[in-house]
Amino acid sequence: MPRVIVSSGHTAANPGSIANGLREADVARSIAKAALKYLRLNGIISLAIPPGMELLQRIEWINKSGYNRNTNDIAIEVHINDGGKTGLEVWYEGEGNNPSQRLADTLLDSVAVATGFAKQGSRSEFQHELASISFLHEILPIACLI
Repeated sequence: MPRVIVSSGHTAANPGSIANGLREADVARSIAKAALKYLRLNGIISLAIPPGMELLQRIEWINKSGYNRNTNDIAIEVHINDGGKTGLEVWYEGEGNNPSQRLADTLLDSVAVATGFAKQGSRSEFQHELASISFLHEILPIACLI
């Protein structure tokens, strides 16, 4: 059975977006905890990234976990964007038409139905302002960001 790693973007030292007294790191961590609880209640083997790890540490930790794409294991990282939109967007590895895009699209559809949030789309990491998202292509499991 495939396994899941859930990561929350940012840390206390690098909290990401801050608005209305909320820090991205804290909100993303709360969402990740809720997702893990749901996964485990439904019998899905899952791991959480230890808090406080910066991106390169998270990547290294994931790659040492034994989780990988050969057994269809997945890793999902939660972020809260400050782009002025409301809703959900997902990011996938490379140009798409791969397991990462299928995961991203499935996650987007499922979370939109469960939450009622609008879908803002599924995007290639190449569409990101950095033109690359390390979390997506540096780890061994199939990955996406939401």
